[in-house]
Parts: sequence; C-alpha cells; structure tokens
Amino acid sequence: MKTGKPFAVLFVCAALSLASGAVAQEKLEKLRFVHLEFSGTQAAPFIAKRAKAFEKQGLDVEIIRIGGSSRVVQAMVAGEIKMAHVGASTVVEANLSGADLAIIASTVNVATFRMMAAPHIKVPADLKGKKIGISRFGGATEQLTRVLLEKWGIDPAKEVTLLQMGGVQETAAGLIAKIVDAGLLSSPQHLKVSDAGFHQLANLAELGIPYMSGSIATTKTFIRTQPDLVRRFTRGLLEGIRIYKTDREFSIRALEQFTRSTDARMLAALWEENGNKVIQKVPYPSVDGLQFVMDEVAARKPEARKLKPADLIDGRFVKELDESGFIKALYGDK
Repeated sequence: MKTGKPFAVLFVCAALSLASGAVAQEKLEKLRFVHLEFSGTQAAPFIAKRAKAFEKQGLDVEIIRIGGSSRVVQAMVAGEIKMAHVGASTVVEANLSGADLAIIASTVNVATFRMMAAPHIKVPADLKGKKIGISRFGGATEQLTRVLLEKWGIDPAKEVTLLQMGGVQETAAGLIAKIVDAGLLSSPQHLKVSDAGFHQLANLAELGIPYMSGSIATTKTFIRTQPDLVRRFTRGLLEGIRIYKTDREFSIRALEQFTRSTDARMLAALWEENGNKVIQKVPYPSVDGLQFVMDEVAARKPEARKLKPADLIDGRFVKELDESGFIKALYGDK
C-alpha cells in the first residue's frame, strides 16, 4: 500500500504528458503542400516532414502530388493549396493571366532531366517524325524539350509530335509501352528505362543551362497575410535540405518512401545526383535560371518580355534566414 501514492503520481504525470502532447498536436497549423513528381529534386520538403522539421516550426504539413504545373497553379489560385513545387514557366504564364504568384525558394537551379530514347533512335536527328513524351503542355518538360530540340536543329512544332503523358513516371511507362519514342526523364526513372534497353541522348545538367527547376511558389497574397507561416515553412524546408545533404542513410530511407521504390541502386543514384550534388544548400531563387524560363515563355507569348525576374521572385525569407545565421547554425562547422 505504501507504493500506491508514487504510482498514482506517475499515472497523473503520464496522463498530463499525454494531454499536453495532444494539445500541442492540436495547435499545429495545417498547411497543404503540393509537389509535381516523385523525383529527387522535389524530395526536400518530404524529408523535412519525415524528420518532423515542420512540426518543430508548429506546422502540420500535408504533402500531396498533383501531376502537371498548370493544374497546381489553378488549385493555388483557387485557394485550395497554399504552397507548391511548381514549374517556373507556369508561374510566369499564370502571372501573365492575372495571378499573383511568387517564387520564394528554389532547391535546384539547373535542369536535371535526361533525354532518353528508344534503341532505334541512334542520334538526335533520328527524332524527326517521332513522338516525344512530355508531362503536360505548359510545364517544364515541354519547355526544356523544345529548347533541346532547337539546339539539335529540330523544329519542335513541325518535325516531332509532343504527347502529353501526365508526369515523368507516365512518360517512362509510355516509352516502355512504345507509345512514345523519347522523353525527358529525371532520376531514377532514367535508370528504369535504361534497364529496359533505352539510352541517353543528352543529360541536361551537363549542358550548363541555368534553369530554375526546383521553384517553390505561393501567392503574394499569402505572403502578405501569412508571412510568419511562410517563414516557418522555410525554416523547416532548410532543415530538410540540411538532412538531405548531410545524412545519406536517412535521406535514402526517406527517398524509398517518397519514390515508392525499394531498388537500392536507384535510391543511391537519386541521392548522389540530388542530395550530394544539385540541391542547393541555400535555396535562393536564381535570377538567371528564371530569366531563361521567361525567355522561353516569351518566344510563345511576347507579353512575357514585360516581366522581370524581380516581379516573380521574393527571396526575403531565404535571405533573412541566411543573414541571421540560421543556415550556418544548421550545418555547424560544415
């Protein structure tokens, strides 16, 4: 009987602890974040969520996928989602149509796609008269495909047929099913089709083209009305990037869940290309990378020449956290 009181105290303390945890959970602000692809360039927010980096910032971030930048922008303008990894070209076009989107960060400022082709496509010239898969019209894969074809002297409007597939994974499936002859793929999809006999015509990351391919956008209205929420999201994102770049094992486990793949070779290649290379430690939006995108849009929509990168970039949150020492503190002496 002498032990009854201590056990009662422990029980009450445990109950209070659980209640406190429940209250803390209830206080987390919900935020829906959308990504386009299950790719390594868009994995940093997922890694941050898995590491509970957003929870540290008082956020309950729901991460969902919607294929195609155009659909994501429509949902954002409608207020159905608040923030997203979205193609920079679609941000440009959306603002030309009256939207108020701004790019607050960019995890990758180079194009990381590879043009993969069927065995019968030996050289770029063999693409003439063939079908090339893209994710969606108006998205990054369409713009980059057009740029690459023009570099090869192929008219994308007359000498090939661009087919909308829905996403990079769908393009890979279309290659294997012989629906298309070629298409831009990101890692690890390019490895999957390589195993099926397809080969690489070009690696865009090796071409030295500045291209904002990891842009994170929201509306200017959301920035104006909820700056602290944007700031807290950015803090969580930065911690996710730090984990991506410094903790290979954690990142590969997260990538396994994010990409829904258990292929160790592919996951290792995905981390090597992204976490160990192209993901930016400090994700400033690239003026040059966005200008390239804007020039491509202007070729189809001349009114885009009226816009400047500064009209679409709002890097205040990354800059603030960089200059405050927050990012340096995340990495310690590294």
